Amino acid sequence: MSEKLVVVGDVHGNLPLVQAVRRRYEKADRILFAGDVIDGPDVKPVLEVIRQLNATIIKGNHEQYILGVMYEKDEDHRRDIVDMWSQVHHGTLESYSLYSGPTPGTALRLRDKMEELGHAALLQNGPLSFENDDLLVLHGDIGSDAWAAQRTMLAAEEMRNSEGQYWGWSQDYIMPPQLGSEQAELDPNNLVSSGLTKLLLSGHFHIASRHLADHQTSNGQHLLLAGDAKAGYTFAYESWTQQLRLVEA
Repeated sequence: MSEKLVVVGDVHGNLPLVQAVRRRYEKADRILFAGDVIDGPDVKPVLEVIRQLNATIIKGNHEQYILGVMYEKDEDHRRDIVDMWSQVHHGTLESYSLYSGPTPGTALRLRDKMEELGHAALLQNGPLSFENDDLLVLHGDIGSDAWAAQRTMLAAEEMRNSEGQYWGWSQDYIMPPQLGSEQAELDPNNLVSSGLTKLLLSGHFHIASRHLADHQTSNGQHLLLAGDAKAGYTFAYESWTQQLRLVEA
């Protein structure tokens, strides 16, 4: 692979951690964040660094939440998403100097601030997956259906999102197999059933270990990039070395 591509695990608004990624990888040809870059203490400056790096965010469940609270066109559904997001936002509002709590009205004020800075577009333009000849990046696990069918479903979900439809992704549509939930568990049989033969890189599944071996499953075909952002570390995959690397704040 000629392109120097790096894929970074969940950083959850940890600015020192994102700055460590920047110092190490800003000369890479392409940087992908495998979802869940938001909902932490320093979301605003974290998104600004990612924007300056011209990096791509693969949308995770936290990105889908925040986009839903800001852009879901059905007001009742938007309120439902706000109720869910209120349990996980962990400092995002405060990062944008909003202190009235996660309400539908506050979500709209957040939208205005994020749009002004270009941060909303950064999230909206993020795909649900990235694939090349050698690897596939998803925020969560792959499902058991053939990967070609799952790819089609993801494209349909991205179209729904572009039309302001976010409600439903957390139930039984695309969320469980692709983006996961807080209770999601890996099923190694899915990788075989899907027919995927290339390397699979995932975020979402936080493994509180700095040992590289603990972040590999399916005989090394599936690499888990999410470490412990609160503790100041995550993992990155380098295409030019084909290695997983520990990144610490």
